[in-house]
Amino acid sequence: MSERLTHITVYEDLVRIYECTPQIEMLLAPVSKQYDTGLIGSGTRGNHKFIIPIMKMCKDRWEEVKDDPEVQTLLVNATGWLTYRAADRRLKVVSI
Repeated sequence: MSERLTHITVYEDLVRIYECTPQIEMLLAPVSKQYDTGLIGSGTRGNHKFIIPIMKMCKDRWEEVKDDPEVQTLLVNATGWLTYRAADRRLKVVSI
């Protein structure tokens, strides 16, 4: 399977998990509105210096920032990047 296809598949699976898990349904709205942003994030290397602070800021200030389109874009991209990292760190090891 193509490496890029693997990253996209992991992101799509995460979106399905969001759809089925009421505890994290707050993340479904941003992902639904900006699905492609997450796809781009799922194919992006690097970004580790930016993604963790973005996720922390969203966690700490969610009620303030949840309706901000710019923050939603950052959050969905960060989510995509996390799936990239998961696929790179775990799935490649399994498939080799």
